[in-house]
Amino acid sequence: MAKVLNWPRWRSEVCSCKECYDKVETPLIFEFNGQKIMFISESPWDFPSGTCKTPEDFVKVILPQKLSCVKKGRFVPYNIFEFLQQTFRVGASTVQQFLKTIYWTHIAKKTLKKKRDIKEKERCALMCLSRTRWELEKVKPELLVIATSLGLKLLFRINLNDAFKLQKHKLEKRGELLTNADLTGHTLFRKNEYKIAVFPNPSPKNMYWKPKIYKENEGVIKKLLELIHGHLPRLHTKQKSLISNLKKHERMN
Repeated sequence: MAKVLNWPRWRSEVCSCKECYDKVETPLIFEFNGQKIMFISESPWDFPSGTCKTPEDFVKVILPQKLSCVKKGRFVPYNIFEFLQQTFRVGASTVQQFLKTIYWTHIAKKTLKKKRDIKEKERCALMCLSRTRWELEKVKPELLVIATSLGLKLLFRINLNDAFKLQKHKLEKRGELLTNADLTGHTLFRKNEYKIAVFPNPSPKNMYWKPKIYKENEGVIKKLLELIHGHLPRLHTKQKSLISNLKKHERMN
């Protein structure tokens, strides 16, 4: 059973690589409190910026502010905030509930804003890969939502197009989400199997794959969202018990 670490300690554990592609900027790492849904996006694009210098600033100010400006009803999400609202049903007033239910991380822990070349971005994310695997091991998610082709490539050695085809096939044939074993084909994952939902990067800069996948697979995307939404209240209820057990275990040790 994973020990619950306080937020600063968890941050130091997650971002503890000896090599770092950016020794100046702050990583955007959220608190882990026993959440059983894990979300992986590409990187904290515009963080830090302006008066938002810490993860606490982002949670208290920027995230609610950005979510309050989300344009609802758009099927293809324009950016990460529209994606969060559509996929996890989070709004400006429910940020704390969202972060208590979903553990959000990035395949690259610090901004890639200045990295223009895809190979350079991949090199940076590779430096964080061992820590992302560590997070997966500690979180032990029941459901992983991944919206980064870079993350799919590094974690599961599969590209977005192939992963989405597998997802579409399983949804249409069996009405089920993929698992990590489905993506890798490795039976060793059966011991720690979890469900996976695959999406394109919601960044506005992803002008090809995002609209293509959403528009050509509208029924699949809707079914995918329906299955994710079905996990939210159930896992939120289960998490209260899990947090209680984790804290009890920590006191005993």
